Amino acid sequence: MVIQTFEEVPKLDCPSNAELWRCFLYCCYDSLALIGVYNYRDHTHQLWLWNPSTRESIVLPGPKFPPELFCTWGLGYDSVSDDYKILKIDLKSRSEILTLKSGSWRLTNKYPTDILPALFCTDSLVFVHGAFHWIDEITRFTVSALSISSEVYTEIPLPEQMLSIYNQTWGV
Repeated sequence: MVIQTFEEVPKLDCPSNAELWRCFLYCCYDSLALIGVYNYRDHTHQLWLWNPSTRESIVLPGPKFPPELFCTWGLGYDSVSDDYKILKIDLKSRSEILTLKSGSWRLTNKYPTDILPALFCTDSLVFVHGAFHWIDEITRFTVSALSISSEVYTEIPLPEQMLSIYNQTWGV
């Protein structure tokens, strides 16, 4: 077991006027952390990818649609392309994906239905078995998933036990 002292904790390069900035830890995967830095004075936003083990960080390119105050983020590794990818879904249900090798964002709006993805109580996306997952806010009866390799959306029905709890709680 390794114990670090406070002096050994890695630091990121922070702006000198830190009171005007706010940092958000969006998500983590494979010892990498996706951090958002928001400047309240000029309303700018930066994305940083940070590896606390090596103490290295890079500033990522901004998405095509500027992040809104409430966005949901996911970070995962695509073994097919041997690349890390970041998924952003905003309140307007626009989803974009960044591939780190190319350094560019693109839209991924290939939904299985006409209903755009809506997130329910989700601050960050869960990445399991090569796909990002979240509970769909519109139906609340499915888990939506986006494959990181094929970028295809699927829906997974929730177990009956969960549906019965939801129905009892919300009177559906």
